[in-house]
Amino acid sequence: MGQQRTLHLAAHAVGLAPAFSQESDPIRQKYDLAAIIEATRLLEDAKFDAVFEADAVIFDIDDADSIYTNLHADATAVAAALAAATSKIGLVSTATTTFNVPYALARQFQSIDQLSGGRLGWNAVTSFGGEKQFGFDELPDQTIRYQRAVEFVDIVQGLWRGWHADAVSTGSAKKPRIDSSKIDRFTYEGEFLRTDGALGIPRSPQGWPVQWQAGASAEGLRFAGRYAEAIFSASPDLDHALGFRNRLAAAVAEQRGSDAPAPLVFPGVHLIAASTEVEAKEQGQALIDALDVEAGRRSLALAFGAVVAAEREGPTGIELSDLDLDEPIPAERLDALPDSESLRRRRSRSELYRGLARKGLTLRQLIIEHLQGHAHYRLTGSFEQVADDLGLWFDEGGADGFVLRFSNGAEGLHGFIEHVIPRLQDRGLFRRDYAGSTLREHLGLPIPA
Repeated sequence: MGQQRTLHLAAHAVGLAPAFSQESDPIRQKYDLAAIIEATRLLEDAKFDAVFEADAVIFDIDDADSIYTNLHADATAVAAALAAATSKIGLVSTATTTFNVPYALARQFQSIDQLSGGRLGWNAVTSFGGEKQFGFDELPDQTIRYQRAVEFVDIVQGLWRGWHADAVSTGSAKKPRIDSSKIDRFTYEGEFLRTDGALGIPRSPQGWPVQWQAGASAEGLRFAGRYAEAIFSASPDLDHALGFRNRLAAAVAEQRGSDAPAPLVFPGVHLIAASTEVEAKEQGQALIDALDVEAGRRSLALAFGAVVAAEREGPTGIELSDLDLDEPIPAERLDALPDSESLRRRRSRSELYRGLARKGLTLRQLIIEHLQGHAHYRLTGSFEQVADDLGLWFDEGGADGFVLRFSNGAEGLHGFIEHVIPRLQDRGLFRRDYAGSTLREHLGLPIPA
């Protein structure tokens, strides 16, 4: 009899920092390392697989007055800090292939993987903004960005793979000996990138970082099909999640063959759990009431066209300023949008918003979906309902695990750990203890050959 499939859980620790912080300055709260560590240790005590940190190098100065402006700490710096403060939980960091250098990233990530004892994951993304800051006149087309990303990951993984598992040994004197014949020189000449040499860092206890991916466009799925071991996905409902799973399976078969293992899929969930459904909905409504709806209207208009504020007057935006909040977006405005495959940025997210709009959601509902969930699943309910819902997605094949964001902060995290985790454990869906010390062991992934 095969081993029972179990649920995997990750969470955004940085997003919890303000709720755990003792700082009064709201900016300091976002970068309060002690608070981030406290939240991560709670997740580790609860046996979460990983903390997952998103990142975006873009800072849109043309829209900097919005309270929703991204003020991301560098995710890899956060992962390095958390590696020193934890011992078991995985650490997944987002880093771009568009503006980084492959050798430098390979060295940085393998260093943290070694220092953490084999707990790192790399969420490889193609940035949707930030081109001016990095010296580009304009952002390369999404197809070009993914072509460069393929070369980037080929180089990074080639450098990691260059150290054989037995390249380093110790004798009776416990002195390390390096067998240079078991370190491969890696030479690569691509259209965009090249390298020649070897990485000066051996394999970690898990080999090298787990390869994550987070794109869902046609290019993103091909990229995932080629490389991904785990995927952070965006699905507003279970039907969408099942459809994504089918598209992913086709991409994996195309890129790696029909017998290739499927990547683990982690839909994002923006979660509010409380003792009763009524209490959870009251908490959710309080958060909705605090939203800046007009700022959300402006931000959503850009998201529909996958543009940044500087391009607001361009042909790819959508006009929402004159619409009643409690009416749907007129179909003719949606029909007038350019095909999402022609967009230069965030094609899959734009397509998600368009799909929600065509289902008849009002502008207000779309703004809430945008500001609170970014087209991820928004789950509000009692502890029992939350356990049921997560279990349903898992049982139906819509998810292998979830990346959770606790919309009600520290209260939500404590409630989930104290009341939802035991329910999942009693159903045999979630571990009671770690079976190993590396991220690959937590996820049931093999050490790379």
